[in-house]
Amino acid sequence: MGLAKQGMEWVAGVSAAIADLEHRVVALETGVVDPPPEPEQPEVVLGQIVYTKDEVDGWSTASSQYQRLLTCWAGKPDRQYDVPTAFPPHDSPEQEMTQDAAIYAAVQGVLYAVNGEQHHKDDGWRMLDQFALMTGWNGDGTDAALSAAWAAADVCKAAWLLEYPVEQLEDHLQMIFAHIDWPLGCNWHATQCQAALEIASLRGDMEQFEDSVDRFHFRITQSIFHPDFDDAVRPITNKGYWRLCETETSVSDSMTNQHWWNQNWKDPASLIRGHGGERVRDPSHEQMGLFSWIECARAIKACGGTVEAHAEARILDYTIDLSHRILHFAKTGGWLDPVPSKGAGGDMYKMGWYGVRHYLGDQCPADVHEMLTIGTFRDIAAAGALHIVADPFTNEA
Repeated sequence: MGLAKQGMEWVAGVSAAIADLEHRVVALETGVVDPPPEPEQPEVVLGQIVYTKDEVDGWSTASSQYQRLLTCWAGKPDRQYDVPTAFPPHDSPEQEMTQDAAIYAAVQGVLYAVNGEQHHKDDGWRMLDQFALMTGWNGDGTDAALSAAWAAADVCKAAWLLEYPVEQLEDHLQMIFAHIDWPLGCNWHATQCQAALEIASLRGDMEQFEDSVDRFHFRITQSIFHPDFDDAVRPITNKGYWRLCETETSVSDSMTNQHWWNQNWKDPASLIRGHGGERVRDPSHEQMGLFSWIECARAIKACGGTVEAHAEARILDYTIDLSHRILHFAKTGGWLDPVPSKGAGGDMYKMGWYGVRHYLGDQCPADVHEMLTIGTFRDIAAAGALHIVADPFTNEA
């Protein structure tokens, strides 16, 4: 039984016990013994992909970000991309074209949800028709698994927003799902958990969704340390794959060292609240992970599921630490300790902060609010990149 299902049954059991106790009190007071009321069961309904219907209904052409999205490269009509019939190797021209096609479809989906113009639906369906034919795999192992998860997250959003027939994507989604888990890489774990949840929700596969909720709660503990919940870092096991993680007992120091970038993960006293495994790597990859962890949580909640308290705490405290270090760099040009070994790691550290702010709401740290007053972050590419797509519009406060 998955941890998600166990949690739901625990809640149901507590509710039943309370209802039974209340029933006994009434019986003692009145002498009337009726059957106790049936407790309400938590309801999980699959289908919504990260955004809830209420969120989508709140999108408007009056948004200050709407014109930016409409006129960016991914908002323009009749763009042409040739998606291969087998998922290509990472960093190949075919992979880059595949990723652009997925971003394009997702942006067309967002625009169609906002303005209802048929040409957005037509362009988005044209891209999804090509993804439906991608049922083979020419990927080159670990890196291809990551880029497949990026694309899958965008394809799932596009299919939901564009009302595309899910059955036509069945073979494609099953092929991607079979390749998206890998033992190492904190941002990889996050992105792959996100893709798994979205695929399961779109397909309406409850067992797959519950397994993916478990995967999320398991993987986030391996990537973000929190002293309120952890006595030690959850290590990487020798096999590492999700299906074997619950039973695998052969802890691999070398794999955990790679996952934690040779940080002193064996000494919890050296780690702070929300300490991430890629904290010494670069902020772009850290932000890619944070955004995906948040998309995972949103995907679960959009379907009526529950995100465990430890995961919420990890997300919040990881945000506090990462946003503080990035804002310091934006204002001073220098890094706080630990100085990232890979520098900025690209431009991804500038993206996704609208989604972070949207999710955390009143808990969002002041550093994130200040970042979004700075042009570097406020005006970053409207279409986004990789799996951080249309973030300034879809998550505009």
